[in-house]
Amino acid sequence: MTETTSESSSPSPAAASLPKRRAWIWIFVVLTGLGLFAIAINFGYSQQQQLKTEDIQSARQRWQQAGFRDYDLRIQIRRHSAVAGDPVGQDSITIEVRGGAVTDGTVNKQPLAPRLYDEYNMPGLFDSIDEFLRRDRPDGKPLTFLKATFDRKDGHLLQFVRRVRGSSERQEIVVVLERR
Repeated sequence: MTETTSESSSPSPAAASLPKRRAWIWIFVVLTGLGLFAIAINFGYSQQQQLKTEDIQSARQRWQQAGFRDYDLRIQIRRHSAVAGDPVGQDSITIEVRGGAVTDGTVNKQPLAPRLYDEYNMPGLFDSIDEFLRRDRPDGKPLTFLKATFDRKDGHLLQFVRRVRGSSERQEIVVVLERR
């Protein structure tokens, strides 16, 4: 009877290795935590890049203060449709502004209709971005990713990206300004 008592008081090999068998759970807990942390960083960075009304207002104000009246714009517009199979659209637009008014413009080396001139000067581009922001963000909810980069000194648009969540629809505008 003493033998059985001494055997029952010492832990069995299966019971002694139980903590070692569960150690792998902590590895997955740590990996899951790190994965969630990485997702949170990505989400926070994305939210920080989102275009705000104040960003457009600030850029527009800097542009007006710079007072450029003579400049040329080269605008590249790329569009990816939400419809599968639609080709990617790309337009190359040149605009000539003298005395604050558009005097000439081309789209893909073809004359731009004069009725469209004011849509492609810098104030027109600001208005277009403002319209995207109002239309794509009802009640301030970021349903669409909007990002714009403006020149730090004079506020002119450098790049604008619009991406509709849950689809392949995307527009990108890249602008090169040449002062005259």
